[in-house]
Amino acid sequence: MHGREDPSELEYAPHTPIALFDEGGRLRGWSPAFSDDCAQSSTEVRDRLVGEFWPEFDAVRWAEVWRKTQIDGSATVVLVLGRSKHFDHGELVELEIDRFISQGMPLAKIEIRRAGARRLRVMRKFSRGWPTVPR
Repeated sequence: MHGREDPSELEYAPHTPIALFDEGGRLRGWSPAFSDDCAQSSTEVRDRLVGEFWPEFDAVRWAEVWRKTQIDGSATVVLVLGRSKHFDHGELVELEIDRFISQGMPLAKIEIRRAGARRLRVMRKFSRGWPTVPR
């Protein structure tokens, strides 16, 4: 998978929570929906680290994700606890992390997805009552 090279993608996706992070995990760009989703103004999110949004990303885990997206070229989907003004803080959300290039600078694009995480939660809830097949 190749990185996207059009930084205007964020402008054309104002309702999708997307953020761009550099190799050190510092926020370098975001859609309006991202700051709204994080319940913070644009000035409050500026230059923050990925771990400040999702504590699941310490420096070691971020380095692993960075390597996978930048060197291997693989998109990564990570489940984390959602932290938003619109949703329960205990809600699992999916972060789709992919390679992105802006003005020649490699970045990681994180898109917040809730629908898939909701489906997973519903499936887990209902699967408790499903009969199991003996082996």
